[in-house]
Amino acid sequence: MCAPILYQGTAANKIPAGIGAHQQNATNENRHYDLGRFSTELSFADGILQLTYINGDYCRTAATNRTAILTFSCVSGSGAGQPVFLYEDNDCNYVFEWETAYACPNSGSLSTGSIFGIV
Repeated sequence: MCAPILYQGTAANKIPAGIGAHQQNATNENRHYDLGRFSTELSFADGILQLTYINGDYCRTAATNRTAILTFSCVSGSGAGQPVFLYEDNDCNYVFEWETAYACPNSGSLSTGSIFGIV
């Protein structure tokens, strides 16, 4: 989630450069979707730190492109943590949460932008 995918599995030729999130079916290699283009542009509103990858593969059910939404949650003492998939909504938004100490307001001298330099 902090850099474009550098996938080295059998589907490597199916993931275009610059993709930030990708869904691969565990039992059917031919069923996979790009969830959005990599971005480092964080947003912060109403106390929520979020990263959104837009312009993924087209989603027929929602008639729009797939999007990955990553919300960072402050959990003191958790270290870097890792993203956890929560759900996919009816608009083909794939929602993840990342519990990390680096999203805490007083995590030392680090800024919220430091998440990407550390993880």
